[in-house]
Parts: sequence; structure tokens; C-alpha cells
Amino acid sequence: MFSDVEMILHAGDIGSLRVIQELERIAPVIAVHGNMDRDLLWEKYPAMRVLRLQDQNVLLVHRVSDGLREITRRQATDSDEPIDVLIFGHTHRAECVKRDGVLHFNPGLGGMPRNYQTATAGIVTLEDGEVRGEILRLG
Repeated sequence: MFSDVEMILHAGDIGSLRVIQELERIAPVIAVHGNMDRDLLWEKYPAMRVLRLQDQNVLLVHRVSDGLREITRRQATDSDEPIDVLIFGHTHRAECVKRDGVLHFNPGLGGMPRNYQTATAGIVTLEDGEVRGEILRLG
């Protein structure tokens, strides 16, 4: 299912370094820490990353509120380029919607499902200046 991905972006609540190591068997991993990550994970991974991928600015954060603040800050100043894709986690609820020209993407909960949730992951495709997101059910 994920054998063709070029990179894995993890939006936090990693849990353990073993998760990253397993994901790296598929593709290189770029991650941020989440509120459930402690100690080594908190120190090793930042709270926010901005990536330039295929001429698109991708903001990777754990909490959507942090991402929205960064988008607003960038809109208020000419010093930074605008964000095209906001990838976040925290709620563990899958979401793929475009708002004000920015793709808001939460891949959902890839680990053990909670309550009513189904395990999901997502794929964001950046190609020919276009951005597409897809939520995939796991299991």
C-alpha cells in the first residue's frame, strides 16, 4: 500500500522511537513531536516543520491551532512564503479539506483505534503544481 511513497510525514504522538524505525523501513521519515511524546522524542523532534516539496510549502505540526497561528503569522508578514498544505494530528480524526486555498490534512489514527475510530493513514500527492489528499482505511 505504501511501497511507492517517497517520504513519510508523522504529525506527532509518535509513542516510541521504534515506530519511526519501522516507518523508515518504508521511506525516509520527517516528524514532529506531539503532546503524548516525552523525553527523547520531545528533544529529537521539533514542534513544527516547514518543508518545501514540489514547489509547495508544507507545514507539519501536531496541533492544528499551532498551524493556523503560523499560517496567520505568514499572511501578516511578507518575510515568509504562504503555506499550501497544513498536515496535523492531535485529534486523530481523519480530515482532508481545502480552506482558503490551503489543504488541511489530518491522516487520522494509524495505531490502535480508539472508541469509534477506524485506523487510517493518508497520502498527500504533490504533482504538477497540484495538491491532492487521500484518507486510507487500514486493516
